[in-house]
Amino acid sequence: MTSSNDSTSTTAIFRQWLHNLDEDALHRVLEHRPDTTHPLPPGISSLAARLSLRASIMRALVRLNARELAVLEAASIAGAEIEPVDAPKLVELVRSYSEQNTHDTNRWAPSESELLATIDTLRDYALLFGELAALRIAPDVMDALPAGWQLLPSAHVPNATELPEILEGLTTKQRSILHTLAQSGGTGVTKDAAIDADPSRPIPQLIALGLVTRHNSHTVTLPMSVRFALSGKPAPVLPLCPVAVSQEISSASRVEEQSTAAGLEAVRLTRVLIDVLSDSPIALLKDNAVGVRPVATLSRALDVEETTLYRVIAAAMGAGLIAKGVPDPLPTNDTGGDYLAPTGRADEWNAQPLSVQWAWLMLGWWEHATLNVAAIGQPDEKNKPHRLLSAATISDKLPSTRVLVLQSAASHVFPHGGDKGVLLANFGFDSPIRASRLARDVFDDITDSAQFLGILGPRWEPTTVLRLLAHNDHHVDLLGRLCEATASLTPAESDRLIPQGDMTILAPAPLPFEAHTMMALMSDTESMGLATVFRLNSTSVRRALDAGKTDSDLVGFLKDHTIGDLPQSLVYLISDTARRHGALRGGPALSYVRCDDPALLLEVSRIEAAADLGFRIIAPTVLIAQAPLAQVLETIRSAGFAPAAENAQGLSIDIRPHPTRVATPTVRPTMPQEDPAHIRQALLTLLRDRDASRGETHDIEGSDAVSVLHSAMRANHKVHVGIVDKQGQALRYTVTPVTITGGHVSAVDADSGEVIHFMLHRITEVALDSGA
Repeated sequence: MTSSNDSTSTTAIFRQWLHNLDEDALHRVLEHRPDTTHPLPPGISSLAARLSLRASIMRALVRLNARELAVLEAASIAGAEIEPVDAPKLVELVRSYSEQNTHDTNRWAPSESELLATIDTLRDYALLFGELAALRIAPDVMDALPAGWQLLPSAHVPNATELPEILEGLTTKQRSILHTLAQSGGTGVTKDAAIDADPSRPIPQLIALGLVTRHNSHTVTLPMSVRFALSGKPAPVLPLCPVAVSQEISSASRVEEQSTAAGLEAVRLTRVLIDVLSDSPIALLKDNAVGVRPVATLSRALDVEETTLYRVIAAAMGAGLIAKGVPDPLPTNDTGGDYLAPTGRADEWNAQPLSVQWAWLMLGWWEHATLNVAAIGQPDEKNKPHRLLSAATISDKLPSTRVLVLQSAASHVFPHGGDKGVLLANFGFDSPIRASRLARDVFDDITDSAQFLGILGPRWEPTTVLRLLAHNDHHVDLLGRLCEATASLTPAESDRLIPQGDMTILAPAPLPFEAHTMMALMSDTESMGLATVFRLNSTSVRRALDAGKTDSDLVGFLKDHTIGDLPQSLVYLISDTARRHGALRGGPALSYVRCDDPALLLEVSRIEAAADLGFRIIAPTVLIAQAPLAQVLETIRSAGFAPAAENAQGLSIDIRPHPTRVATPTVRPTMPQEDPAHIRQALLTLLRDRDASRGETHDIEGSDAVSVLHSAMRANHKVHVGIVDKQGQALRYTVTPVTITGGHVSAVDADSGEVIHFMLHRITEVALDSGA
C-alpha cells in the first residue's frame, strides 16, 4: 500500500523541517520529547521516525494543557493534516470557537499573542511544524488522541445541566442511535445527515437537539459530553482557561498551623500502626489482601474510621515503613503465608525527630504510594468488594497521577481557600487528557489524602511543603529541603511534662524519641498534635512494669521531666500498682515460676493450660514449666494473674518478643528525570550527522496511507483510492472517508454520492485530491 500526493508527503516534509531547524530549536524539541533520545538517535531521519511513534506522541500529548490541545484541534479542523494552514487563519478559527462557548461562565478570550505563543509551544513539541505561514500537523498526531476527543465548544451542544433532562425525553429509537454511535467510536454514516433531510427522522431530530453534530452531508459525530452523559458518568471538566491566575503567594500562617497539626496527627497514627503491627503482624489472605476482621481490629486500635486507616497504610507503605513479606521472628501461630508488618526502616524512622518523620511520610506518599484507597470496597466482576491490598487496589500509575493533580493545585492562587470544584477544573485545564481518564473518586482521595498529610490546607489551599514538592528541582536533595521546611513548621522538641490531677500528663511540645517511648510505655495517648495528652492508669503502669521497669524508674522519670511538683495521686497509682505486681516471679529454666505464697502458686498450677505447659510444683514456693518463659507468663497473665519476669539475680527484666519486621522493599524511582547532559549529547550527535543525512530518500510505507485516510476523514477532504477486488480487478474511486474501524473503510463516492465500503488491506494506493 502506498500513499502519494501532488507534492511531497507529510512525513517527508516533517523530516525536512527537522533537518532545517537551527540548533536552539532542535534543542527545544529534544527537551520537550526526551523519550526520543534513548538510545541516542544516529541522525535526523531516526529522530523523525521516533517522533512519529504513537507512544512518543501520546507522552507529549498528555503534557499539553487544554489551550494547547484546543489549538491543535483547531489546526486539524482547518485541514493542517493535509495542507499547510497560516497562523492568522488558525488564530481566527480558535477565536470563533471561543465565542461559541455560551455555557462556560469562565470564558476564554484568547489574544493573538497568546495563541502565537501556544503555536510555538506545539512546535517545540514537534506536534505542529513549519513556518507561521505554512503550519502542518505532524504525522499520526491526531490519531494518537483518545477516540472521540473534543475540546472546542459548540453553541449547539447542551450543557451538563441540560443534558439529563433532554436524554430523559428521547424516544427508544433516538436513544438506540446514540448508544450505537457511542459504541462505534462516536462517528456514524447516514443519508439523514444532509441539511435537506426529512426533519421527522431521528437523526435530524438529534442534530436539532444538539445531541449529535453534523460533520458533513453523510456523517454525524457524537459530542464527548453526550457520550459521558449516556454512560451515566459525569463529563470531565476541561475548561480552556484556569479558574485562577498562576503566581507565587505565601500561605496564611493559620493555614500552615492547621496543615502542620494534620500532618503531625498522621505521624502519630503511623507510630501507633507500627506499634500494633510490631506486636501482631497481620496474616494476609491467599490473594495477599487483608481480611475484614484485621481491618476492623486495626481501626479500633488506631481509633479511626476505615478510610483513615487506609490512608495511614498507604502513606506508611509508600515511605517503606510497613510492607508485605515473611516476618522475623515468625508468629507462634504462623500461617505459612505473607504478613503485613513493619520493616527495618520503621526503626530508623521511629528514631528521627518528629519533623523528619513527617517529611519522610509525605515524600514516601508523594513518590511511591500505590495503594488506591478509592478502589477498596468497590465491587469486582463477581460483585464482591475489593479488599485492602488486593491486586485491584494497587496502581503503579497512581504516583504520577497524584503528582500532576497536586502540581496543578500548587500552581494556582487560592487567596481565600477554594473547593474541590476549583481544583478539579484547574487540573482539567493543566492535564486534560489525564483528567478525562481520572475517576472522580480517585481525584477526591488524592486531594483528601494530601489534606490528611498536611500537604493541602483545610480548604485545599497550597502549603509550603506542597510548593516544595511540586516545584522541586530533581537535581537537589528534596528530602533535605523538605526536612528544613517541616523543622520550621514543627514546634521545637521539649522533654518537659505538665502532670494534672486527673491522672493525665500534658506534653506541651513534641517529645524527643526516648521520652516519647517512655511515656508511650507507661501511659495511653489520649490526643496528639502540636501538644500531646497522656493518661496513666493501672493497666498502662503494669505494661511498663511488665517491660522490666520498676516503680522507682517510673517515678524518677516523671520527677526529672515534670514542671513543678509531681502530684501524689500519680505517685500512689504507680506505687500501688507495683506493690500488687510481681507477686509471682518467673525465670528461664526452661522456665520457672516462684512465689512466697504457696496457696497462690497452687492456684496457678491448676489453671486450664497447666498440662499443656508442663507445670509441676517442685517446692511449696517454686513451680517449673516445660515451655519458654514468655509463653508461660503470657498464659498466666491471660488467666487473670499479674506475674513478672526476673533474671538470675532476681531483678525485673523485659522478655517481650522483639518487634516483628519484614524486609524493606526496594523502591525504584517512579518518576525518572531527564539528564540535561544526555539531551545535550543527543543534540551534538544530531548536529554532527545533519550534513550526512541531507539528501536521503525514503519510501512511503503503508502506515502513511492509513494516516492520509484518517487525516482526510477529519478534514472532510477527498482522496483518490486504488483498490483490488476479490477477482483481482484494479478499481479506482474518488471518495471522502467517513469511518475507519476494524480494518473496514466507509467512504462517500464523489460521483454517485453513495456510501461504499471496502477492506483496508485491499487498498493499493491513496492520493489526496488536489481539487478538493
